[in-house]
Amino acid sequence: ADLVLYACDPLADISCLHAPEALIRAGEWLNAEDLMALRESARHHNLERTQENVIGGLAAQGVDVSALGIN
Repeated sequence: ADLVLYACDPLADISCLHAPEALIRAGEWLNAEDLMALRESARHHNLERTQENVIGGLAAQGVDVSALGIN
């Protein structure tokens, strides 16, 4: 995340770090509802989605993913 917004002061109560109100990631605003949907999605393991994310991340860093032999 580029910026995380909290309704509380995490310096006064570190436990509030578990409940951000919103965040900005790559210029995209994600509110509390969006973050809850992401958490729910993460609870469901999806090998294909994970593989796409890993390959995409490697490619974004300039790695030649064709050498991995994965389509």
